[in-house]
Amino acid sequence: MGTNLQRVCLSIIEEIYNCKFLNEIMENYSCYLNLSNRDKSLVNMTILTLLRRNGEVELIIKKFLKKPLKHKHNVIMNILRLATTQIVYLNIANYSVVNGFVNLVKKIRPGYENLVNGILRNICRNRSNLIETTQTIKNLPNWIRLGWEKSLSPTIVKSISKSLINIPKTDINIKKKAVFKKNWEKELGGKFIFDNILRLNKTKQIKNLIGYDNGDWWVQNAAASIPVKVIEKFFFKKNDVSVLEVGSSPGGKTMQLIDAGFNVTALEKSENRFAKLQENLRRVNYSCSLMKMDIENFKTKNNFDCCLLDISCSASGIVARKPEILLSNKSVKQLIVDQENILNKASKLIKKNGIIVYCVCSLIYEEGENQIKIFLNKNKKFKKIGLEKYFSKKFDFHFKNGDIMTLPINYKDMGGLDGFFISCLQKYE
Repeated sequence: MGTNLQRVCLSIIEEIYNCKFLNEIMENYSCYLNLSNRDKSLVNMTILTLLRRNGEVELIIKKFLKKPLKHKHNVIMNILRLATTQIVYLNIANYSVVNGFVNLVKKIRPGYENLVNGILRNICRNRSNLIETTQTIKNLPNWIRLGWEKSLSPTIVKSISKSLINIPKTDINIKKKAVFKKNWEKELGGKFIFDNILRLNKTKQIKNLIGYDNGDWWVQNAAASIPVKVIEKFFFKKNDVSVLEVGSSPGGKTMQLIDAGFNVTALEKSENRFAKLQENLRRVNYSCSLMKMDIENFKTKNNFDCCLLDISCSASGIVARKPEILLSNKSVKQLIVDQENILNKASKLIKKNGIIVYCVCSLIYEEGENQIKIFLNKNKKFKKIGLEKYFSKKFDFHFKNGDIMTLPINYKDMGGLDGFFISCLQKYE
């Protein structure tokens, strides 16, 4: 890896430590965009590995750094983080890593090259021992670890932390009318995980896959498909069912609902996300009632049979896909207030015997399990529907108090699931 690529890596990781999202950086950073595909792949692997193993990398550096660097020397610390990642976790020649980053230090922070050189050479000499003493639990910030441990045992949380260092899989949701058209496992190179959800064997250019141009399928993690499957099972053999979906973009659940034959009204308050939702629906040739607004401003004369709430959350359940979340010091306090308000608003838009399906891509207790406890304590006209009865034992989910938690260690042999909390509440006044 040449010094130019190392400089690109440094620029990206500094932006992430300044609270920027990785996708936004990659899409707008010309030095990265001008790289060859091979070099982009190397940069991606370096950044993603550092993010996923951030805590372990910090521990390694501390072993060889005699005293902490001051805040003004963050650039040196970021160089050590990147170099440590490449030496310990990636198959890159050690001399190339050390020489490249030491040369970079000479250019941008002269006077620190001896410090960096000494630390990196020590890490090279101790690499085999460092690999054997991994502590993946250290990669989780306290706000995630403690939030998970309120709902899950420390043993489960530790197992999840081990799974998060792996590259997440890509799933395809195939339309019901298209699922028997082709041998999709052969055509796309994958395996059905359950129902019409196909898991790809390898990461591929999505737009080049068979069926993309025809709109036969869309990308959607298997776990994200569960909330709509709950709705399908609850309203089995019922016709003309109206569903209000809140937080619809990018549209995976919207497409699922339309594909299942529901009458869908989809709300999305973000202008950019609303445009993305429209684009995705056009590609699969689906349509429904779309509204660019917040549920707080939504009014209707006719209540709905179902409200699907895909609410903004900490996204702690998808840190494998968005590992930059692991570097944040998030407060979920405002998110929890917003979630509670949306739940209360939705409760007024549901018909008698109708349901709210509440889901968040988070495993934090306050955003899931406790949110439902608070709602039921305040809304005596609602009861929880136990979801175990809808899913046979062939489904590898974590059930708790009638709710579903999909975990990164579910379907472990197939690559795991994104982390979701899903609850179903029925109005019975």
